[in-house]
Amino acid sequence: MSCLHEPHLGLPCDLSAGTRHDGFHAAARSVHPGGVNAAFADGHVGFFDDDIDLIVWQGMAALADGTSTVRGLSDGGDVACTRRIIEALGADVVDAGDGTISIRGGRLEAVDHPLDVGNSGTGIRLLAGLLAGQPFRSVLDGDASIRRRPMDRVLDPLRLMGATVDGRDGLSLAPLEIRGGGLRGIEYRLPVASAQVKGCVLFAGLSAD
Repeated sequence: MSCLHEPHLGLPCDLSAGTRHDGFHAAARSVHPGGVNAAFADGHVGFFDDDIDLIVWQGMAALADGTSTVRGLSDGGDVACTRRIIEALGADVVDAGDGTISIRGGRLEAVDHPLDVGNSGTGIRLLAGLLAGQPFRSVLDGDASIRRRPMDRVLDPLRLMGATVDGRDGLSLAPLEIRGGGLRGIEYRLPVASAQVKGCVLFAGLSAD
């Protein structure tokens, strides 16, 4: 399916110079719930039953050197909170309109105030992994609902990787103080299937030895 032939679907599309295949390529994506079939270069087809959260796209762009363009973003609160957080950490974000932003990352720095995820349980868990890999202290916080949600399932693997993460009153509740850097790679089997835990560990793994 082409992002040129089906523009109403909002599929990510790259029309930059040097792109082949009729001047475009589209990421593996589906408008149907449940997953997507993706064809690989060796000819096999794989089914992915997890989606990639819009928070992940923004976080990866913030970590990457150079400029990344993210298309198809919603105007929801989770996405907006993530944008404010990566901007506070030093990423340059330019809004091109129509759900498209450009992010110039690769130079994240510590901030002297808590980073507010609002009501995003996905956001606090994914960003905990991202920040665990950064060589500075961070604090993640959210609204009253977030402060009631235990974060053990992401804090446990982060601690196994070498991160120092402390919750409120010595528990696993937000606000979370993260002293990152110096991570080591691990093999981790999820006790319960969770895309949030997988995303957290993979984010941290990007910065692990």
